Amino acid sequence: MRPRSTPNCSSSAAPISGSIYRFDDEMLVNVHVYGILAAYTPTLHIRRIDGAYYNTYLESYERVWAGARPIEEDDL
Repeated sequence: MRPRSTPNCSSSAAPISGSIYRFDDEMLVNVHVYGILAAYTPTLHIRRIDGAYYNTYLESYERVWAGARPIEEDDL
C-alpha cells in the first residue's frame, strides 16, 4: 500500500472546458458541454493503461496545474 499524503488544493484562472480528477494512475474526466449542466454530460474513467488518452489528459492537467497557485486563507 502507498502511504497517504496530505491533500493539496490549488486554484487556476484557466477557462474550464472539462473537469479532470486525477488519482494516481486513473482519472475521471467530465466533458463539459455548453448550456448543459455537468451532471448531464459524460464522465470518462481513464486509466494509464489507455496510453494516448491518459497522456493527452495528463498533459492538459499538468499545464493547468503548473499555473495554479495555493489557496490562501484570505481567498476563502
